[in-house]
Amino acid sequence: MMKKILLGILLVTLSFIKAQEKPFVIEKFDSKARISSNPVVNNNQIYFGNDDGVFFALDVITLEKRWSFKTASIIRSKPVVRENIVYFKSGFDVYALHSQTGEKIWSHSKQASKEATQQDYWDYHSGIPVIHKSMIYFGFEDGAIYGFDLDTGEIKVKLKADDDASIKSGLFVDRDVLYFGDWNGKIYAYDLNKKERLWKYDTYEKQEYPTFGQINTELTIYKDLLFFGARNPEFQVIDIKSAQKKWSFIEKDGGWISGDPLIYKDTLFIAGSDNHKLFAFDPVSGDKFWEYEFLFNNFSKPVIYKDYILFTTGDAYSVYGKSKGFGYLYALNRKDGSIVNFSLIGGNLNSTPVINNDNLFLSSEDGYLYKIAIDIFLKESGKLSENGYRAFEIVDVDSESDSNSVKIDYKVNYESRIKILITDLSGIEVKNLHHHMNHKGAYNMVWDKMDNNNEKSKPGYYFVEIRAGDSVMKTFFKIE
Repeated sequence: MMKKILLGILLVTLSFIKAQEKPFVIEKFDSKARISSNPVVNNNQIYFGNDDGVFFALDVITLEKRWSFKTASIIRSKPVVRENIVYFKSGFDVYALHSQTGEKIWSHSKQASKEATQQDYWDYHSGIPVIHKSMIYFGFEDGAIYGFDLDTGEIKVKLKADDDASIKSGLFVDRDVLYFGDWNGKIYAYDLNKKERLWKYDTYEKQEYPTFGQINTELTIYKDLLFFGARNPEFQVIDIKSAQKKWSFIEKDGGWISGDPLIYKDTLFIAGSDNHKLFAFDPVSGDKFWEYEFLFNNFSKPVIYKDYILFTTGDAYSVYGKSKGFGYLYALNRKDGSIVNFSLIGGNLNSTPVINNDNLFLSSEDGYLYKIAIDIFLKESGKLSENGYRAFEIVDVDSESDSNSVKIDYKVNYESRIKILITDLSGIEVKNLHHHMNHKGAYNMVWDKMDNNNEKSKPGYYFVEIRAGDSVMKTFFKIE
């Protein structure tokens, strides 16, 4: 009996310790599949879909499931709620469900369209729909925007992009004009009253590589200027009256400025992928206020909470296998971009978080919807070094100078427990190279290309993955 009591105490203690690892995570819901859909809160319920095609409505307080609805395809569209109806897109199908019961009001299937709903590995979202008057508009992969009657689902409007280019951007309406971007890097303005195109703007003359230039972010307008992200290191701002470029910013290090733009109190915030930066600009002049470099990639929109800006990142190169990646939540001082806190939370966080009653809701590619107590997260700022914040840098990985080994150079910025792994592209561990305390300084390590089973690794691409606390960095290399 005493052994059972002691075991029970141990299990309770371990459960308590585990719960305290992330004290700001107050609830989470397991959807059983990757989530890339942006969650939406309305009338004490939170709505989102997952890659198994299940659409959920949860209680916003407890995260208990109110109802769910199964569709035939992945759901990456942000839902829209109007009155008692929630609208969303699943693959090529559009649904209107009763927001409180999940009962289907209407649906529409575009069975004639055969294009893939996901254009490539890094196409994480289906464009956000928009409601205008009695219609809801969705963009489709066949190069058309369809306007559905809100009540009946009848298609009443069809607008086309040039060359039937897929429409994956968010849709935005301002003064009866609909704005959107296409997969060929073009921006369009359509008068919804006259149902005619007003203008078109090309964001590039030459496509530098196959995944260059596509527009799949949200759009927004501020003082007659149109803002959007794209798979382009040049961030462009368009004057909607002249359909000409007002100003642009070119990221000298390359990388897409591919996040969703946010304008708050005369400041534009936008982030990107591969450049690993969040920018703050004057939206009218283009003057840069500050920039902040983060881990991995951003494909979503930041949110404002009091004097802070919060945003998420994910590992864009976890797409090759079953790995759910690394998802980070960051909090910065919005006025100067200084770090307040960061934390590794589950898998990739490629969707835009939503705030409700001092709580932040995150949907993750590990299949969970997380509920974060924002004030608790912000108060953890003293734990940055404990969490491994910028504890190290990967300086170089050389796999060519010596055919029998791979040389790894890295720098430790303060005393930290460093773990170094070799993984394949699926994120599966090949070799555990190092897991020890390192003092501040420069280090190098040689991998003999032997795996954990002491067998020679096959030719191909691999990752060097270095960790310290919550901080993870990785870079890929090739073995001939």
